[in-house]
Amino acid sequence: MDEKGIIVCAEEIDEGLELQLWTRGKTPRLVIVNRAKNTRKMSPLSWLEGEERKLSLKGAGGKPVHYPMEVLEEPVRRMLYRFAQNPVFKGLLWHSVLFLSDLFHAPRSVFDKSEMALLPEGKRRCLWLADFTDGGGKGFFRPFFPLSEAEIAVFGGEPSIPIPGGKSVADLKKTGITRKLASVCPERWYETPQTAAAAVLLGFSMFFEESGDFSSFLWKAAEGGMVSRKALSESPADPSISRFAVKMAGYVRHWAALDSISMETVLDSYDAMKERGFARKRRMQFPVGALGNVEYTVTLYSDGEGTLAVGCVPAQATDRHRGERVFTLPEEVYDQALRDDAFGGAEDDFFTLSTLLQAKLYEGWHRRIRRFTDVFLSPGG
Repeated sequence: MDEKGIIVCAEEIDEGLELQLWTRGKTPRLVIVNRAKNTRKMSPLSWLEGEERKLSLKGAGGKPVHYPMEVLEEPVRRMLYRFAQNPVFKGLLWHSVLFLSDLFHAPRSVFDKSEMALLPEGKRRCLWLADFTDGGGKGFFRPFFPLSEAEIAVFGGEPSIPIPGGKSVADLKKTGITRKLASVCPERWYETPQTAAAAVLLGFSMFFEESGDFSSFLWKAAEGGMVSRKALSESPADPSISRFAVKMAGYVRHWAALDSISMETVLDSYDAMKERGFARKRRMQFPVGALGNVEYTVTLYSDGEGTLAVGCVPAQATDRHRGERVFTLPEEVYDQALRDDAFGGAEDDFFTLSTLLQAKLYEGWHRRIRRFTDVFLSPGG
């Protein structure tokens, strides 16, 4: 199984199971060793994202042995800690964080006030607008996301920054605002690209999409043992990376609202909401990609006392979850999200609802990845 690769580290679970971390100098793989049968199976680390999964092996005499995820997590964390001490990985992780940060900070330009009043979806998805609607060649970088008091303070008053010359993400970063935001709220502005970069480099998913091609692109920048910034200067032509950047941006935009949203899985969302005293308000159809890898029928419910519930019924079976999903949140949180996503223009129910729910799902993915990576990403790790 070496395939010119090496086993970086290993953990013995018991007399029947050993876990190993294998690499060819790039994306590592988890090797599952059945010690009783002397067999090996290789798997991407994304397999570990399923919290309810169990590893089943045939032990001595053919008797099956089951290992729940909680038995596997800590040994994997120890192996990842050792893997992450590699200087090449450390350097590549740092540059990958900057690369992903540039992706979701990239501004979009607006030149016409009529467009500002009815922003197309492509520009609603960004976090910064380069606003040139006042004419005269002068413009401002404007944050297209809600700000906390601490974040407002870093702007020094009006939440906008005169565009010094160019309108690219490099020009935005030169103003120092992205660094200041990360200093007052690192959980929002730094941990997001940091966790995503670690996930891609280690072979976890990109929010449940395959990360193999992107991971190979990043690792290629470290060929020869030195990280090439030039190799990371341009994003590869891969639409999955753009989709991932959009989902990161949605998570960052609605970051402060996510603690107010709860999510659960039920057998029948309509019956569950009816039993809880919720009345149906309206229904929408969400296409593939809006909430997952299948279409959803999305129904909004209200209890008449300020709480909104959203029932999400998949059109067909999905490997993301069983049953139907229900999100619950205060109506005032949803109304504020509508305003935040409108930027003073027309509100868009479909865009806000899909972005908000997607952000809640991203939060769950982010926390799951962090469960494995915080062993070396957290201060002192």
